[in-house]
Amino acid sequence: MERESHLGLPVAAQAQGAGAGPLRRQGHLDPRRPCGNTESRTGRHIFRDRHLSRRRTCLPCGLPSELRSERRRGWLASIARLVQEIRRRLTFDRRFQIWGGCLLAAAAISLSGPASSIEDGKCRIDTESLQGNASLPRTLAALRNHHSLTVVAVGSSSTQGYGASDPTRAYPAQLTALLKAHFPHSAIHILNKGVGGDNIDRMLTRFPGDVFAEKPDLVIWQTGTNDAINHIPIARFRSQLALGLSDLRARGIDVILMTPQYAPQFIDVADHADYLKAMRDAATAANVALFDRFSPSRQWSTDIRFADSPVLTRDGLHQTDAGYHCVATLLADRLTTLAAGR
Repeated sequence: MERESHLGLPVAAQAQGAGAGPLRRQGHLDPRRPCGNTESRTGRHIFRDRHLSRRRTCLPCGLPSELRSERRRGWLASIARLVQEIRRRLTFDRRFQIWGGCLLAAAAISLSGPASSIEDGKCRIDTESLQGNASLPRTLAALRNHHSLTVVAVGSSSTQGYGASDPTRAYPAQLTALLKAHFPHSAIHILNKGVGGDNIDRMLTRFPGDVFAEKPDLVIWQTGTNDAINHIPIARFRSQLALGLSDLRARGIDVILMTPQYAPQFIDVADHADYLKAMRDAATAANVALFDRFSPSRQWSTDIRFADSPVLTRDGLHQTDAGYHCVATLLADRLTTLAAGR
């Protein structure tokens, strides 16, 4: 009687190899063919083992169904583990993307927001930048009482933000951020109405639409630079200053008059000092505050601490992100001090 292998095949038949003929015993399976002694039923192979009284379902191969089931379970378990590992890694990668995105967004905000990379302490100087005895009643009342504050910043390219890396680095935008940090309960809106190249004549023509129509509590009026460079007669400059300040005060608007910045193109004008004096005189006569931008910007331009972040662009006229940040810092410091009653 022939001895059977662990596959249920006769040893002699197994030894014949792939080239052997059909098996002699019908009760065993040929590994080269689908299940032996089969009949088709519902697409499956059914066989009768002469040694067994029951029927078993098998795959079309030469392995016993018990071994095939065990291997099938092993394959399914391996696939399940692979799918679980893929899901775990995808979940980890997704968490990494989310947290990484948050960190990058925070870094982007810190780099591109209104704040500059220079320290505020570099901007502060010993002399008072906001001069005059004007009390700015509407502005300070809004800040002290947590009311909304509307500010119009009108001027030329120094207000518009020419030379800044983006509009959020212009001084009005940076001043908005600083004031909101100091007065979080007040709704602060600073409207940038700067137009590059404007002189005092063109600014006055824009007052009705750009300034009065906004019904501001405070107007920060920056002028003088283009007038000096373009040699607007100093007498005309004085008269136009008096006219503009009179119109603003007649409407009960607080005013801060801002002088030109220290810049080579401005100081190269022979009578540039006359324009600065005209602005100081006009502010005193109209009883409005004067923001002396010229003095601190002259100190910044020679301060070695600004070597890596100069306050002027290479054109020798317009301010950089750092210069605009310093202007906003000095304005915010003074308004905060006044609001606190100091």
